[in-house]
Amino acid sequence: MSNGLISRRFVVPDNSTQQQLDFGTVDILDQHNVSLFRRVVPEAQITIDDINYNVSTLAQEFHTGDDYTFAYCNRSSFHLTTNSDASSSFTYKTHTVTTPKVEYSFQPGTRFSPPDASWPPKGVRLEVTFENGDLMSDVKVVVSYELFDHHPIMKKMLDISVVGDGESFDHHHDHHHDHHHDHHHMLGTPRHLISQVDVELLALSPPFAQQLPQAHIPSSDINGSPDSSAYRPRYHVITTEAHGAVCAWQDDYDSLPAEATPSCSGCKDNGAVGE
Repeated sequence: MSNGLISRRFVVPDNSTQQQLDFGTVDILDQHNVSLFRRVVPEAQITIDDINYNVSTLAQEFHTGDDYTFAYCNRSSFHLTTNSDASSSFTYKTHTVTTPKVEYSFQPGTRFSPPDASWPPKGVRLEVTFENGDLMSDVKVVVSYELFDHHPIMKKMLDISVVGDGESFDHHHDHHHDHHHDHHHMLGTPRHLISQVDVELLALSPPFAQQLPQAHIPSSDINGSPDSSAYRPRYHVITTEAHGAVCAWQDDYDSLPAEATPSCSGCKDNGAVGE
């Protein structure tokens, strides 16, 4: 999906192919076609009844001779696979493409806004439904993405629905890009407890992501060199949740398993920037 100023590319499952890959983000580009993307991560993470679930099983794998690193996205060694532990994940079910939705009424021209502004705003909305048929067969997760015409803004939302005994409970979480969300909700009496919702886990390359003080920068030393400098990331992230939510860049310095680099177990430059 693209509006000419920012683009987000996905893998969408295709029944005609032999290998079934799950839905997931595989690139984000700016208006100059420069990629911000660093690595594949789950589309979201949620904790239900004290069990952590990934939303999407899409993952990266390394082949013999590849450059084993998550510090940047090496497209010549970019291989996609599916996480085998689907029972602890919500996987792609279906998707729809529509127009942006609004959660409140607004009259263009009020509060110093242009009188010819469009409301709802013009753009595109992608809604992706994920399900877990094993442990959470009564839970449906819908992840929505919105892009708006003429603005380099992307909005991401996550809705969790619990259906059973003729009842349906819905909970909605917002996230703006210009993520880390903590919420506690009891669904039913009591059917499930949602203790945490991470709407976005997005691994970007510098200078778009925040450089963390504990991150290591590739240098002549194979272990990298500590860098305490900080700069304002070009990718601005905010949340529209009024309470109980924060946005944070997290370090994934140790996310690459040691067995991925058997000849150099100390090579851990994969955490050059945070998520």
